[in-house]
Amino acid sequence: MLRISVLSALVRDLRVSEMADPDKVVLEFRGSGEGRTGAPYGQKWISVIETRNGEIVHYADYWDPRITLAATGDAVPNPEGEGFTHA
Repeated sequence: MLRISVLSALVRDLRVSEMADPDKVVLEFRGSGEGRTGAPYGQKWISVIETRNGEIVHYADYWDPRITLAATGDAVPNPEGEGFTHA
C-alpha cells in the first residue's frame, strides 16, 4: 500500500507495455483508497520509464491532480480554466 501523509492507496490493475526499445517501458495502473478527510480516492496513472545500464534515467508520471486534491480536501481548480482540457 502506498501511504503519503495526506492519502493512502492500494495499487492494482498493473499493465506493462514493452516498447521497441528494450530500455523503455510504459506502466498503466489504478489506485484506490481514501484521503486525509476520509474522502474516497480513485486514480489512474501512466508511468513512462527509461533505463540505461540497469539504472533509471527517465521517469515520468501522468495522472489527474484534481482527483488527488479532491480526496485530500484541497481546493480543486476549475476545469474550465486556462490550461485544462477535456478528455
